[in-house]
Amino acid sequence: MVQNASYTFALTRWHVASVLLMATGWGWINGNFVQPVASGWGAIADGFHLLPFIALLWLTINYFHTAVVGKRPRGSRLGITIVAIFSILACAVFVLAGVTNPDPNSVGVHTFEDAMPVIVLVLGTLLWIATLFRKQPA
Repeated sequence: MVQNASYTFALTRWHVASVLLMATGWGWINGNFVQPVASGWGAIADGFHLLPFIALLWLTINYFHTAVVGKRPRGSRLGITIVAIFSILACAVFVLAGVTNPDPNSVGVHTFEDAMPVIVLVLGTLLWIATLFRKQPA
């Protein structure tokens, strides 16, 4: 727990676990669903997969830093929440894409191996959202 004269913030293991799960999920998705970079579009698609991971990493570093120095991490908390909501929506879209198109080479989640990074990412996002509703100790 970090204390400041005007503010108390408890950085819990749930905060750490949630962002680690989200980072693992996005990293795994980057490795699992990337396109071959042989074409120009492949590099762009890889970049789109990487952007949420970079945003999450930057926001998490800022979140933990402000928490440790005793400041209220509002902006980075909101940013991580936006990444979490985007993650849930992106996972839902790609699960639906996989369900509606049976071609295993198409975009979407088709197999158990495809589903594992999605499950890890969704667990991390749900855990992050759960930390938003936890009451901070007085």
